[in-house]
Amino acid sequence: MASASLETLLPELQAQIIRNIDSVPAMFALLRASPRLYQVFRTRREYLVTQLAFTQFHPDIIEDVWTMTKALQIPQPATRTHIHDVLNDFDRADHDFEQHSMPISTMAPLCKLGTTISWFVEDYRQSSMKLLADLGAHMDLPQDSQVLQSNLSPTERGRLQRAFCRFETFRCLFTAPEDDDNESGVDRDYIRQAWRHLRSNYQPDDVEELACIRDYLVRHLWGVFEAIEEHAMQATPEDPIRKLGHQRKPHDWFSDLAKERQERYIEHIMSLGLCFVQDVLTSDDLRRAELVISNSVARYHYISHAVDADIEKTAYEISHDYDDGSFDGEGEYIGDGLDNLSPGLLWANYDKIPSDHGREPLKGLRDWGYVFWDKPRLQASGVLDCNPKEVAEYVYPEGDYKLSVEVRLQDAELHHSRPRIFTQHGHTKEELTPPYKNQLVKKWGPSGSIAKDSPDWELMPDITKIAADNDCPVIHKNTYDAFINTNLAEVLKEKAIQRVVVCGVMTDCCCDTTARSAFNRGFETWLVDDACGTASEKQHETGLSGFGYAFGEVLQTEEVLKRLQ
Repeated sequence: MASASLETLLPELQAQIIRNIDSVPAMFALLRASPRLYQVFRTRREYLVTQLAFTQFHPDIIEDVWTMTKALQIPQPATRTHIHDVLNDFDRADHDFEQHSMPISTMAPLCKLGTTISWFVEDYRQSSMKLLADLGAHMDLPQDSQVLQSNLSPTERGRLQRAFCRFETFRCLFTAPEDDDNESGVDRDYIRQAWRHLRSNYQPDDVEELACIRDYLVRHLWGVFEAIEEHAMQATPEDPIRKLGHQRKPHDWFSDLAKERQERYIEHIMSLGLCFVQDVLTSDDLRRAELVISNSVARYHYISHAVDADIEKTAYEISHDYDDGSFDGEGEYIGDGLDNLSPGLLWANYDKIPSDHGREPLKGLRDWGYVFWDKPRLQASGVLDCNPKEVAEYVYPEGDYKLSVEVRLQDAELHHSRPRIFTQHGHTKEELTPPYKNQLVKKWGPSGSIAKDSPDWELMPDITKIAADNDCPVIHKNTYDAFINTNLAEVLKEKAIQRVVVCGVMTDCCCDTTARSAFNRGFETWLVDDACGTASEKQHETGLSGFGYAFGEVLQTEEVLKRLQ
């Protein structure tokens, strides 16, 4: 009966019914069920799809949705004209989507993106509430789990939608070609100017929202990378994921060199957009590996730098930036809709905490999205009764550092078969005290030198475990050459070593110098290209080329393993 009644309504009323649908699945279901409504939809489809696309979002963020829509239409790589047009469109901010009909080619992707953003909003809620619960357990906070785990309020949902929309806008605008010498006219300096212009329209909590989204996506993508690596560690050489990684050009995805670039790979994957990232996060293991490995491109960190900001104002100072509102007796900003200053930001910045994301003093707060939540949820979490500096110390790591799959596989293959010797560089208190007798301390100064027993001096946990489990010698040195002022030569002689394979950091300093010294002492010496690293690609290549020309061989890890086997 209901369907029959719908069929007999006037077309204008039927169009209004379709207009009020607020989700893509609901519209598809209705149109499939009613041929008559489908006919009405076809006659007004551009208008109705436009309305559907925008009604997926909180009404207070429509200006951001318009800006995002225009940014999504920019051809890549973007030109200065394209970026300038989007920034001017943002400045006008006078859009009324209810009066517009836009092409299906523009609105259909926005409908899909709206569904994707809804998925991310819910995933963000679940992820953040778990972290808040973990925080409560760690700090022994009294928490109201019912309020904490409740559905999002319209304001919270709007803040999250706005942040994801802006992130999508940023990734369209602020991903320039790697080569500054390009025909688009968009270089890194212009990118910096453009994002400063766009960010000037944002309030402090708006920028913090973007930083929270960036940290959330990086944390999830690190998890994906680690899952692929752990799969490879357990798989056979014929496993499709292992083969996919080993066959990647120009570098094996599981190599040390690729491991060093993972942070930049993640930056590039984020630049491909939220729909792509969702595909990565929701695909099966093989599809996920294909998406990640084939799109592991080392890009400059435009997105992360775009969300960088210094916020060094107190809540009192921030309040004076607002002319259309006031603070109540409890220090909460009173305004309209999403124009309210986030209670989380007011709480966190009361003591003038700087929030430059590069130094990460507020990362512990960003992990659970402190700027998104309304005051009742924050109260239920227990954090408002704590000093924000203490809460910020509880940091959720974006990824636990592990050695590359290549090195871990190498360790497994050579376990018990080849002696391994580690070196550890550091200077005593006496060497760091004037007058300096050590040439490295003279060169770099005490602040640029590694002090013994300092955190910088400690070996990485994985290496410490390998050395301890296998009774590997650790040679303590205080200059580039590991043979000078040490017993390394005696250790090699005791073990009857004839060949030395050198890897580690830095390629053109300790590694190259020690390898040359080994060669001069009569050892056959190999320097492993993709198992060494230094400050830049140029320095890396310089160190390798000099050694390879006049001393031993420069090899890849794969070739080393083949020869040793």
